[in-house]
Amino acid sequence: MKNLFAKLFQGRVRQEPSGPQSREPLVITPMPALVVLLVHLEKEKGAPLTEAEVIEARDKAACVALPVPEAVAIAQARGYQDLDLENVWADWLSFKSQTDD
Repeated sequence: MKNLFAKLFQGRVRQEPSGPQSREPLVITPMPALVVLLVHLEKEKGAPLTEAEVIEARDKAACVALPVPEAVAIAQARGYQDLDLENVWADWLSFKSQTDD
């Protein structure tokens, strides 16, 4: 099966390090950033999102699993930290209170 993937992707298959201690922890990272998605959804709705809507958007968001250094680099490149997926409602309310006029 490995050879099939190597042929399909012409050697672009990333080899995983061997041994459990050599694997970096992964971070689930929404793409695009969840805060961007929620701002868009709220603008589209024309009213504040409810807690249920925020959680539903989080649950349906496209995500990738990235090694911690890559996730940190993405946050630094975009210039802000995204919402915490485990604390999304509180983080969203905090974001809203900082951006409301």
